[in-house]
Amino acid sequence: MIADIADPPLTTVGQPINEIGQTGTRLLLEKIQKAKSGEDVNAQTVDVILPTTLIVRESTAPLSNSRKSETQSVSQKSQKAVE
Repeated sequence: MIADIADPPLTTVGQPINEIGQTGTRLLLEKIQKAKSGEDVNAQTVDVILPTTLIVRESTAPLSNSRKSETQSVSQKSQKAVE
């Protein structure tokens, strides 16, 4: 990955690529089945939230203590949204 070889190595957000593919495939197959049974599938939307991982590398400075508590609070809210 380019972020690994950049100088300095870049902080990135890791995404669950396999889970994204599996979820997309499952949703597409469900939509095909619904269309075959005569359901209107054009009006249906689905929001999917998958977990991500912050990959901190050398392009990011360490957090100050006050920013750590803010970041943990945001992380906890995000985790609750996924559950």
